[in-house]
Amino acid sequence: MGFAALIVFVAVGATQLLRDRDTRTVSAQGSLTQSGRTVGWAVGVHFSRKEDAALEFEEIFNAGKLKHDNEFQYAGYVLKIMQIRQVEYVSSGAQPETKLVKVVAKIQ
Repeated sequence: MGFAALIVFVAVGATQLLRDRDTRTVSAQGSLTQSGRTVGWAVGVHFSRKEDAALEFEEIFNAGKLKHDNEFQYAGYVLKIMQIRQVEYVSSGAQPETKLVKVVAKIQ
């Protein structure tokens, strides 16, 4: 009985791992555009594991001109921000730079 339960447990676990593996790909870094203008540089970009049709951005640099309520483009996708975990203002010269951390954006 114990061996059969172990086999079932392993089979279910393997099926779940295969189901969780996402075959979609997106460029891990690149520029964000809005109305034809570059409004930020994204790094650590990947498809969300929690939200089916969303991208997650680890960081978006130079995001001061990004209008959070408007759609933007990244890697051929049209997106709208759903969540920003943190906003940082980094001093790197005359003007502080805006950095967004842990951003989730829904594919439109």
